[in-house]
Amino acid sequence: MKSLVGWLLVVFGGLAMLAALVVAGQYAGAKLFVQLQDLPASIVGVWTLLDYWEAYGHIGKVRLALLPASFVAALVPLLPLVVVALSFAIKRPKRELHGSARFAKRNEIRKAGLLDEAEGRVKKGRRHYPSIIVGRLPSGKPGRPDYSPRYLTFIGQQFVMLAAPTRSGKGVAVVIPNLLTYPDSIIVLDIKGENYDVTSQYRKNCGQAVYRWAPFDESGFTHAWNPLVKIAKLPPHIRIGRLQMIAARLYHSPDARNKFFYDSAADLFLGVALYLMETKKEEAWTFGEVLREAVPIRPDVTLRAHVIDMMERDRDGEPLSGDCLGALARLLSAPDETMGNISKTFMAGLTLFANPIVDAATSRCDFDVADVRRVPMSIYLVLPAAKLSIAGLLANLFFTQWIEDNLDELPEANPELKYQCLGILDEAPAVGKIEILDKANAFIAGYSIRLLTILQSKSQGEAPDAYGVHGMRTLVTNHALKVIYPPRDTHDSKEMSETLGYLTEKAKSTSRTRGRSSSSGENTSDQKRNLMYAQELEIMPQSEEMILGVGLPIHCEKAFYYEDRLFIDRLRSVCSLLGEVGDKKLPTEAELTEARVSGQLRYQGIEIIKIAEIHAKRSARIAAAVRASRQAGASPITAKERLALDQAVPSGFSLQKVREQMLDSLFAIGEPIDDDLRRMFADAIAGNTGIALGMGLVGPDSTASEAPAGHAADSGRQGNVTEHAPAGAPTTTEAYHHE
Repeated sequence: MKSLVGWLLVVFGGLAMLAALVVAGQYAGAKLFVQLQDLPASIVGVWTLLDYWEAYGHIGKVRLALLPASFVAALVPLLPLVVVALSFAIKRPKRELHGSARFAKRNEIRKAGLLDEAEGRVKKGRRHYPSIIVGRLPSGKPGRPDYSPRYLTFIGQQFVMLAAPTRSGKGVAVVIPNLLTYPDSIIVLDIKGENYDVTSQYRKNCGQAVYRWAPFDESGFTHAWNPLVKIAKLPPHIRIGRLQMIAARLYHSPDARNKFFYDSAADLFLGVALYLMETKKEEAWTFGEVLREAVPIRPDVTLRAHVIDMMERDRDGEPLSGDCLGALARLLSAPDETMGNISKTFMAGLTLFANPIVDAATSRCDFDVADVRRVPMSIYLVLPAAKLSIAGLLANLFFTQWIEDNLDELPEANPELKYQCLGILDEAPAVGKIEILDKANAFIAGYSIRLLTILQSKSQGEAPDAYGVHGMRTLVTNHALKVIYPPRDTHDSKEMSETLGYLTEKAKSTSRTRGRSSSSGENTSDQKRNLMYAQELEIMPQSEEMILGVGLPIHCEKAFYYEDRLFIDRLRSVCSLLGEVGDKKLPTEAELTEARVSGQLRYQGIEIIKIAEIHAKRSARIAAAVRASRQAGASPITAKERLALDQAVPSGFSLQKVREQMLDSLFAIGEPIDDDLRRMFADAIAGNTGIALGMGLVGPDSTASEAPAGHAADSGRQGNVTEHAPAGAPTTTEAYHHE
């Protein structure tokens, strides 16, 4: 009741003031009129102007005096109202005591530019950069005919970061929608291979060159990528720097105390890589060959001796380059006692390439990551989740090479660089710290390189083996837009609640006193409240998200691809199974799974790498080299070792010597006996008598064809020892028997 009376008093008071202003305006206008017409002041009144307009308004001179007088009469009551309105217009917004945080309204989202594409307001006349889908605003309800979501898209060159707990829908709500809509080049870290299985055929049909690099795919369904091939074909003065950059990634020590060993291992990598590029053919320009060439085959050969032997070789009569010899010479300057640690450090950086599958997937180069700005390309880096602990090096090397190869030229300086490339780093901290991203994330956007970084939480990137606290802070700062899914960790929830800010709420308290003179009263005070408390964030529906970085925070929905015909129709265009569902019906989860498993959504035009065949040939070649090195580098056999061998298993060589000695000793007995003995030995060795010598071996006077069946191969091996060995060649226990 009291509030109603108060409002009535305000209304009547306002009307009374307005009436007074109108009367004052009429008097002021009449005063001006009588002065202009030299009339007596006694005629001034409230109705003076109105009376003269009616009586003399048609007379020109009178009308000229009435016009300014009427303007003054109208201005007097309006001027205070204009002043009050202007004061409210220019008045600063009230600063609440505890803050005024709130979520953005639709018109504010529109002003931020996130609805430009959805509402067809993209500016023309300048270069149009692709957009990244970050969420959606609903219009109607999913499944109803009137449902038409407005997708929130972030246009430009700036980065986007998504913080999403595991199994929260980041793949189906962010990655796949962007793979189905992003028109320019794209590189995606595909942890489970699902992104390739769902979107690759559609992107191929859109005219993109599609590549799948899966260095751990045991079936060989992968393209190959090897940056050394491109580097080897560069001019020598450029080649050195590129190899040093790769060596720095392979041999980077966070501990300064181990810097010497890592630098020496980098020199060994540089020297061996240059040696292969200068002396071998293209198939030898691989990481696996660098590992095999740098490690001595024989365990008794030291690394120093092996490196010296490499330096003494040449390339078709021409000496090795000074760069190659210099890198190897720097290694040799290390003391002998450190060579073992250097060798272990070197092998640790390349041990991954001893895996035959990885070795085959890096044996050639099917695509060049430097072309992503020249032609539209889609590159899927498929790494199984179980291999992330050891595959991080490959992913780190790949993304580093992608960024470095595209920082040589600005798009403004070369009209051929007309495409932007989006890098989707799913589970980004799992690949380790990408050094160039840590140092260059502030300016790489100008080179048409864009990032969509996905992680589980900010704390995941703050780990010491990732970017650290300060590095992660810089990385987050350089991502203009942040998409936040409902957190599950209490620490993340509290941090997110603090980020959203506070608002001021009016709180009323009522007090009453009882007694002889009872009374009651109300007190209103400002109270501080989080825009969303931590527990409110944790119980948010999993279909919702928040967007930060474009003014006020935005509370919106996730853009699930399977809930919208925009995405499903694109998949229908390449999959007949989805076409059978019907144009007006969205497929079920089972139908989508069936379509994915069928392989119709997956680009199949990849030449299978025959990993088993490649490995068998390489293994046989290495085994032959090991055997040859063991024979060539063997020491002469001693008499004691030969006697022990003859006692264990008599050889053809020993029988030959015994025969010669016996014949020489019996020569004095007589010629007939000598002939008989000769015939007896020949028949025994040839197997024509009942004498069992237990060997079945051919003597030096016999041929391989005279050996009994089943022993020809053995006689060939023994014969090689005695007859075909080069003069003066050393023999060993192994070479003596030719194991």
